[in-house]
Amino acid sequence: MIANIGDISYPLYIERGVLDTVGKKIRASFPESKVIIISDDKVFSIYGDKVINNIEAEGLTANSIIVEQGEQSKSLSTMQYVFDKLLEYETSRTDVIVALGGGVVGDLTGFVASCYLRGVKYIQIPTSLLAQVDSSIGGKTAINLEQGKNLVGAFYHPSMVIIDTDVLETLDEEDFACGMAEIIKTGLIMDKGLFSILQQHNSRELIQPVLSNVITSCCKNKLNVVQQDEKDMGLRLTLNFGHTLGHALEKCKEVNISHGHAVAIGMAVFTKASENLDQTVKGTYDRIISLLKDFLLPYEMLNVDANKIFDYAKRDKKTFNSKLKIVLIEEVGKCFIHSITYDELINYIEVGQQ
Repeated sequence: MIANIGDISYPLYIERGVLDTVGKKIRASFPESKVIIISDDKVFSIYGDKVINNIEAEGLTANSIIVEQGEQSKSLSTMQYVFDKLLEYETSRTDVIVALGGGVVGDLTGFVASCYLRGVKYIQIPTSLLAQVDSSIGGKTAINLEQGKNLVGAFYHPSMVIIDTDVLETLDEEDFACGMAEIIKTGLIMDKGLFSILQQHNSRELIQPVLSNVITSCCKNKLNVVQQDEKDMGLRLTLNFGHTLGHALEKCKEVNISHGHAVAIGMAVFTKASENLDQTVKGTYDRIISLLKDFLLPYEMLNVDANKIFDYAKRDKKTFNSKLKIVLIEEVGKCFIHSITYDELINYIEVGQQ
């Protein structure tokens, strides 16, 4: 598959066992480059040696930079550490950086690549289901600030994306469920056929035989949106269904919740509210809840301070002219963008809990 976004074009390889050919693919595109792998401690312990050996077998030099696993690594301090290591390795603009890991590593690496020496090439090798269907494509890169998620970043596309579905076998149930939340989101906002496939294969065991096709569908759907709205000013906002509330929940220190779980709650709460407010076809909420339950995802609002949700939402990147653009479902496979005030946001959350 080829991603064509404006003047930018890059290949996506989606297949089982493709990690075994990563060295050949990198050498074909970057025959004279050093390769610097950025990964987290958990992922690198599983796949680091394999990837480095594969790259070095092709006559390339490979170095690694390891960061701590978890959202806390999407930070200014970690970014500074990575810059220091890149300088230590004498990384130049002719070299290539590889993101080996989930969404945190991918977002961090992409932003580092966009800034270092005013831009170096980078490759995404996503190892989580969430990253494979979402964050590894489309060119969004970012780190977090104390005030909110992804508040500092850039639109900077990879030169290649390598998706090996075999790596998903090492995911625990929670990480797999997180990826399924984004897949369910894709079906809800734009692909009724995908949603039907999920209903027919409504468990990790049942979806395994069709997972490569599901991932490919998600990537194609996202690329289609990004091609029309690369900079997130219109259509691409629809990809944020569930994220307004989800991101706020992730920032609340009273709870410890993963991105996929937070998005699942955001999708459920806002759909329940929009259905109660006659903006969504009746019965849609029940269909969503059934699928979230099947894939072991939460759907009920957490017991957190509403004022903190309000404060985090005010810093949301989808705020325009003192109004927040939220994404709602009209029916399965069809969504719309709705502008609301901050007071109306609180009402949506309250109605979504009734």
